[in-house]
Amino acid sequence: TFALVVVAARVLGEGGFGEFSFALSYALLFETLVSFGFGALLVQRASAEPERLNRFFSETLIWRTALAVPVFLVAGALGVATRPDDASIAAFLLILGGTLLEVYVNAGRAAATAKQDLRWVSLAMIVQRVVTAALAIAALAVGLGLVGLAAAYFAGNVLGAAGVALTVNRLG
Repeated sequence: TFALVVVAARVLGEGGFGEFSFALSYALLFETLVSFGFGALLVQRASAEPERLNRFFSETLIWRTALAVPVFLVAGALGVATRPDDASIAAFLLILGGTLLEVYVNAGRAAATAKQDLRWVSLAMIVQRVVTAALAIAALAVGLGLVGLAAAYFAGNVLGAAGVALTVNRLG
């Protein structure tokens, strides 16, 4: 992640890196709002009643989705309205979409925590971070700019969400 930030700052310059930083910070604010402490509650309840983990996990996903859809739609509309050009809009939407996936990745991590088996979830998240950095640095190196960086972020989050989904499925 450190290497990615350094390369992005150097390649994109002030304006492009500012656009990336704004989009990521903005998206993470809404991700935090949608997460709303459900992960901690899932861990607490499922640790006390492990036989109900599947139900608690399903409830967490339902609540997060019920919150995420309207919140991210409004966030997207407000964010798009403030972006200065088409490239900024595309990058913003890719980063917002990638961050939306984090809502579900974090729920999977909470379920694995309640199950007290974080081995594979941790591995999936490490692979996500490494692949995202590699894709983003490659995109910047070949001149794809802000949109390439945002697409790499989105692709990495898709990979991470798939990895965590497989891991959670493997945990039962």
